[in-house]
Order: sequence, then structure tokens, then C-alpha cells
Amino acid sequence: MVSQPKFTKRAAEQIARLEAVRRRHAPPGNYLSFIGWENEVEPGSSRAPLYRTYYTFSDAEGVPEEFQVECHGVKLAYNIPDRLLARLQFSVLDFDGEQFVFIESGDAEEA
Repeated sequence: MVSQPKFTKRAAEQIARLEAVRRRHAPPGNYLSFIGWENEVEPGSSRAPLYRTYYTFSDAEGVPEEFQVECHGVKLAYNIPDRLLARLQFSVLDFDGEQFVFIESGDAEEA
């Protein structure tokens, strides 16, 4: 199994803000934040697909502990295929003020 990337304090703070908003509008339950990776492909385009992260907040039931990562007091799970996670082994999740992005782990010391 591929290890799950850690995340920066900035990412943890944004995840906590998003969770707080969503918990106010969700029925009581056991929820978890998820970061996924989707691609945007225009039909008929010859360009390589653009990958971007997305955030979602959903039921945590059935998500094994080994798929969950906790950093800075925040827990999340990744919904990213193993072949893509393997490329992120030396990266961490960050929040750049607008979106979640993966950065090289050496750059995360500043985050």
C-alpha cells in the first residue's frame, strides 16, 4: 500500500474551517474530510488532462484507519488512486489561499 501524504498547517486550518461550516448544515454523524484528485479533459482535445484537487466532507463509515492521515489536529482521507499517490510520495498537501495543492515536502517547512 502506498503511504498517504501529510499536510501543512495551512491546509489543516482550511480543512478545519470547511469542516466547521459543513457540520453546521449536516445531520449528526461521523464525518471525515476527503481530498480527491480529478482530471479535466475536454472531449476531442489532444492535450494531456489537467489534474486538480478537490475537497469533500462525507460519512466516515467504512474508511479504514490506514487511509486516514492526521496532522495538526485535523484528520482527512485521500480519494486518489494508488498510481497517482505513488507520484506524491515526496509531497505534502498545502492550501495556497484559493485551492489545495501538493508541494514538494522540502518547501513545506515554510508552510
